Amino acid sequence: MLVHYFEELEQEQIKEFIEEINLASRQAFNLLGNLLEWARSQTGRILYSPEKISMDEIVQKNKDLLEQNAKEKNIHLANDVEPDTFVYADKDMIATVIRNLMTNALKYTPYGGKVTITSKNAGDFTETWISDTGIGIGEEDMDKLFRIDTKYSTLGTANERGTGLGLILCKEFIKGNHGKIWVKSEVGKGSDFKFTLPKQIQE
Repeated sequence: MLVHYFEELEQEQIKEFIEEINLASRQAFNLLGNLLEWARSQTGRILYSPEKISMDEIVQKNKDLLEQNAKEKNIHLANDVEPDTFVYADKDMIATVIRNLMTNALKYTPYGGKVTITSKNAGDFTETWISDTGIGIGEEDMDKLFRIDTKYSTLGTANERGTGLGLILCKEFIKGNHGKIWVKSEVGKGSDFKFTLPKQIQE
């Protein structure tokens, strides 16, 4: 439609079409990325290469990537990770986990909300959580989130779509790095997705 009627459209209409195309393109890119990562994980084609990682740096890089998504919904995206927080894990896997959790938080948070990423030391592990002021998850649905046999997925607050694979991938990657992942949520108040990762080499 944009191509055929370009000269007849008002500037505001053209802008709306471009924004819709941009949003659809980013969603398709994220979906494809998760599908490819899932396929690679199932065929053993992902190499596990642990190293010392700064959680502040890896969160900030993903925050920068998703800042535009947050601005489009007027969501305040905050990195509250302390600079001296480190984990020993595969950098690419953890980047995928953080990106997926942040994307989900933005997806289910309404306009004008807030998403915060925090980390703290917890003994031999570091605990990280992504908190949002979103729509929350019902207790009956929380058990479905990390299971491949249920394929749980719902539309976001701006009708964003997903495959349901993102959280399953997060669980696999966290487990593969000797950590745990879980969620606490309340309908109408928001969600906290938390995970732990070791600070030292795990045998």
